[in-house]
Amino acid sequence: MPSVKCKRRPAGPSGRMLVDKFAKLYASEKYGQLLLKADMGDKGDPVLELSFQIPDKYDLGLCTMQLGFLRTPEGWAARDKALKEFTQEGFEEIVQGHLDVLSRAFGEGAQ
Repeated sequence: MPSVKCKRRPAGPSGRMLVDKFAKLYASEKYGQLLLKADMGDKGDPVLELSFQIPDKYDLGLCTMQLGFLRTPEGWAARDKALKEFTQEGFEEIVQGHLDVLSRAFGEGAQ
């Protein structure tokens, strides 16, 4: 069986590994690891999947959400463009929004 060697590329300026063709992994000081991945949904449609760890105090674990695009050439291109243009700051805003909702749901003040 042939062996496959993967070379680890150096971290980019924001601290993420440079795997821009299908995923971005950010190392957020505030939220830990934030994973953004280009994928396919259950019906073969293009999706962008966002994953992040919910703080332990909520006892919920990993949160994964998908942004779906139309299954057309334009939809695939839009997904790829979104992956390319998505920033750590934008991802952190989404995480903060989810944590604000959780905070209200659990009867706490904003994070």
